[in-house]
Parts: sequence; C-alpha cells; structure tokens
Amino acid sequence: MSAETDHLQAILAERAHAYRARAGDGAGVGPQGWARDFLVLQLEAFRFGLRLDRIHGLIAYPAVTVVPHMPKAHLGVFSLRGNVHDAFCLSELYGAPTGENNFLLLLKSAKALVGFSIQSVVGVEAFSEENAAVIEDADWPAWLPKKLRGDIFMLNSDLVFEQLDQLTI
Repeated sequence: MSAETDHLQAILAERAHAYRARAGDGAGVGPQGWARDFLVLQLEAFRFGLRLDRIHGLIAYPAVTVVPHMPKAHLGVFSLRGNVHDAFCLSELYGAPTGENNFLLLLKSAKALVGFSIQSVVGVEAFSEENAAVIEDADWPAWLPKKLRGDIFMLNSDLVFEQLDQLTI
C-alpha cells in the first residue's frame, strides 16, 4: 500500500471505532444537526461525500481481471485477502466521463463487498446531513440527493447498490 492509502485507512479505522463507541452509548444516531464524517472523493469535475460509516475500506487500484461480455460499468474482478470481488467504474455506472483509476473504494452491501474506482481522495470532512440542501431537480441523479457544501454532493451508497442490481450481470 502507498503511504496515502495507509494514512486514509488509519483515519477510516479510527473514525469507525469512534462511531461504534457512540452507537454503544446510544448516541450513534446523533441529535439533529450532529455532524458526521464524510470521505470526500474527486471523480472528474465532481466532489462527492460518502459517510465514513458506509465505507468498508480503500485500497490502491489493484490488478483487475476483465470479464468478457459484462456491462461497460463492470471493470472486472479483483482479489482481496484471497477472495474475489467485483470492481465497477462509478463514473461509467452513471454515464459520466471516466478518468484514471487510482483507488478502489470498498463498500459492502447485504450481498457482497464491491470495489468502485475513484480518481482521488480529497480528505475527511464533517458535515451535518440534516443541514444539507436537498436537490429537487427532476433531472438530477437520485444517487446524489443532497448538497453538503459548495461543490460537494452527498453520495448515497444504498442507491448506488440499487443501480448495480439493475445491471444485467
């Protein structure tokens, strides 16, 4: 792993521990206006915030084996700790332009651990979901339901997994 991914993994582990501790105290849900930590990602011209408690991990982009006859958004499969997982291009999944893949963001659904390619990680920031602006434009992608701040949009991982379920794999 690179020094950057090691550093980010340490932040993710520390914050996940803090979330579990708060949840054990009954404070995990948080009062209205309570700020949650978001990992801010860069994907082409957009910045997305994804709640840290939704992230399973982040790894440097591994060797990905292409699988023939798969949807364009499916990059292939990769091995992690002896297990094979699917890798998807988040940009391609939503028809956005794609760039260089530098990391795989690991998210876990009820079904599987899945990697999503991203270009760069901006950092970790705290935002209050309750104070985020809801985007009500009918043409705006549903998987980005809120604007956290300025040019940072909230990425809804549940909606991303719903989109994956609609792919023909």
